[in-house]
Amino acid sequence: MSNSNTRTSSSSTNPPNTAPEQPAKAPAPAPAPAPAPGKDSGKDPAASGITPAKSPSAPQAEAPKTAPHGPTDLVRAAGESAPAARTDRVSERIAHPVPHRTVPEPGSVDEVLNSPAASAAAQSPLRHLTDKHAPAAKAADEQPERTVSGGFSGINNWLDSMPEPDWEALGDKIYAAPRTFKARWQQRRIERAKAAELKEQDRLLEVARAEAKAEAAKREAVRLAHQAKLEAAAHQAAEARIAAQEQAEARARAAEAARNKPMAPPPEVLPAFEMPEADQAPDAEVTIAGTGTPVAWVPAPQVDPEQLAALVASAKAAIDHQQATAEPVYVAPYALPEFEPNPAEEPTDLRRRIAGSSAALAAAVLSLTALDTLSSGRVESLGSNYSMLSLAPTAHLVWPVIFVWALLGAAYSWAPSQRSAVRQRVVGYPFALACVASGLWMLSALNDWQFPALVCAAASCWFLFTAVRGLNAKTARTRRERMLTDAPVSLMTGFSLVVLASTVTNLLASWGAGGGVGIWVATLLVPAAGYAAMSLSMTERGRIILAIGFGWGMFWILVPRVLGTSNSIWVAILAGMAGFVVLLATENRRYQIHHAEHRAARGKSTDFS
Repeated sequence: MSNSNTRTSSSSTNPPNTAPEQPAKAPAPAPAPAPAPGKDSGKDPAASGITPAKSPSAPQAEAPKTAPHGPTDLVRAAGESAPAARTDRVSERIAHPVPHRTVPEPGSVDEVLNSPAASAAAQSPLRHLTDKHAPAAKAADEQPERTVSGGFSGINNWLDSMPEPDWEALGDKIYAAPRTFKARWQQRRIERAKAAELKEQDRLLEVARAEAKAEAAKREAVRLAHQAKLEAAAHQAAEARIAAQEQAEARARAAEAARNKPMAPPPEVLPAFEMPEADQAPDAEVTIAGTGTPVAWVPAPQVDPEQLAALVASAKAAIDHQQATAEPVYVAPYALPEFEPNPAEEPTDLRRRIAGSSAALAAAVLSLTALDTLSSGRVESLGSNYSMLSLAPTAHLVWPVIFVWALLGAAYSWAPSQRSAVRQRVVGYPFALACVASGLWMLSALNDWQFPALVCAAASCWFLFTAVRGLNAKTARTRRERMLTDAPVSLMTGFSLVVLASTVTNLLASWGAGGGVGIWVATLLVPAAGYAAMSLSMTERGRIILAIGFGWGMFWILVPRVLGTSNSIWVAILAGMAGFVVLLATENRRYQIHHAEHRAARGKSTDFS
């Protein structure tokens, strides 16, 4: 109804003074469609939903007999016919409203699921709205009326049939949810505590049973040992009785022989173990040398072989038990310090001290002089983005620390206890040569000489490896030796390994082999340097200073790979892991040795290997 009214009102709102350029004919009323013959032909048109067509004789629908001849007549004719037609249609629709047909809906889900074809073939519930526009739809009215099943109406009815929840009870549950959750959590904690307590009780019970079993075994062993002692004592007593009886019989025989020979002096009976010969027959007379006194020889008592074997077996069992119960002896996994006096001083010792002191002093002066250039990054090859393993300039701040520490070690070598020490003889010349090689590396790096820098870095690492191996053969005797002799060598070794790897990639970058080649070379050099550093740091008691020097260098490789322009996440990960693993492995060795030595000092067993 709204669509027809809109069209009618829009046609009546045209301004009367506006005329079209060409005269138009008055619109003729559209003929009403003839009703199809059928059962609905005798019904009331209002009941069938069809608006009845007006009779041509009705005065409201009569067209003007005389056609308008001008714009003014056309406007006047439209203004007179439009209100009459609009009023007539509205009155007819009010008098004969459109009927609404009630469509039966299924009562359950089963009806919807069991008759899918019926819902697909059913008549549309909006058919009454389309009858006047689609004459063919009236033919469907001639068919028997069928039940129409809407799409989800069954499911909607089923959902509507569900009872409405108790919102007040639901709100109470939501309000009490925190308190309920807290109570359940407390209950859960109590249950866990009870379970842990039961588990601990079971563990203590098992420990008590094990201790009781061990105590019973120990008591059984003591009982068996005591019984063996008693049996041995009884056996010895039996042997003593047999020996006494045999001696009594021997005395009786000797007395009988003396009665038979009145002129002979009475023989003197000696114990069997005092006789000089054991192959003489019983009752034989022998003469003691120097006295000429005849004596009677008494044979040694015969021991049963089975009893002798039992005594030997019990003795072996006692020895095995003693060895089993004895605490194992702690064996240190490194060469123990030697506290013998130092050998006599030789002229070569003086030359060694002079060479070591001169090398350390020269390297310390050079590092302090070139510190600004090394740490500022003004040299291109010393920049953090020159290659994949370039060190950040800040890493070179450790060189003065190394060489000043080495200078203190050289001064300590002049002490009376170190002038001819074996450790100083072993480490003196290699460490002096390492200091010289490191100084030459500084000069080469400052002048951007990549190949000489690589040769000097490799030589320094070799000399330092030789020095560390010599220190491992002769362990430090005091803490002062460890701090002034071992520490500078270890710190320089750890950092020099990183410098060698960085110099290799710098040389490749200077030859134009950067990019992918540099990444592959870096991924191989970092694990290799980490393995070498870990092998050296886990010697002796664990050289933590060497691990710190290596970790310092790897940290200043990691930072430029993450923040610099020549970045690589894989190289950064490898550098971080290498430094961390070396530090962790070294500290683990130190802890194990310290723990094993403390247990051995308290007389407890150690299983350190």
